[in-house]
Amino acid sequence: MPQLIQDSSVVGGRLEAAQEPAIRGLGPTTTAAIERFRRGDEIADSPERATNGAAMRALPIGWVLPHDQAKRRRQVTIAMSRATHADPATLVAACVIAACASWALENASPSMLLAAAAEEARQAAQAVTTETRLAEMLTQVSAGTWEPPANGISPDPYDTVTAALWCATRATSLRSGLVSAVQLGGDTDTVAALVGGLMGCKLTAGQVRAELPWHRLVVLPEPESVIAETGVALATTRAIQSV
Repeated sequence: MPQLIQDSSVVGGRLEAAQEPAIRGLGPTTTAAIERFRRGDEIADSPERATNGAAMRALPIGWVLPHDQAKRRRQVTIAMSRATHADPATLVAACVIAACASWALENASPSMLLAAAAEEARQAAQAVTTETRLAEMLTQVSAGTWEPPANGISPDPYDTVTAALWCATRATSLRSGLVSAVQLGGDTDTVAALVGGLMGCKLTAGQVRAELPWHRLVVLPEPESVIAETGVALATTRAIQSV
């Protein structure tokens, strides 16, 4: 497994470096990792602080790999995330989001989603040899004892993932989940994006538009067909992996 992670990190670094000009909104950790890669440091060192960029990118991994392929999904998530986010906490957070994305497509109930998240947090922490703080935070969400910080959600990966699941499992609709995420303050775009991915992945495009009356104001990439083609590719790959 270590060699798998190293090889995939090198490939990931090359892909990130090649595509950087076309990718909008790259975070500071990813940008710094690309610069290190270009200087010849192919594997990203751990940044000074863990950030939530790997978790932000992990949703499609869960959409592609079914919920019953937990070990493989974890390995792929770690390998793909480590190219730019090597801190153990970032890897654990990414694994949890990938797992939740996979379970969300199965229409898992809020309690099932939180149970799957906590278990993945424990398994991922063991895989990367770190503490189980995220699992403990998610257990607090399940128990109803976790409260978002008054000063908003920080880019810390554990705070981000916990806030996203707190919103997604309490919401009665996609719209209410997104509004709740934005009202938390802090890094709201990341939290809301994760909530949207977890809650919206099981809806049709028409259902999403019906719930979000502001969708006409959203500036989507050109051409919009790229989004549809990406969605079809993810769904097709999921179907193949499930066989």
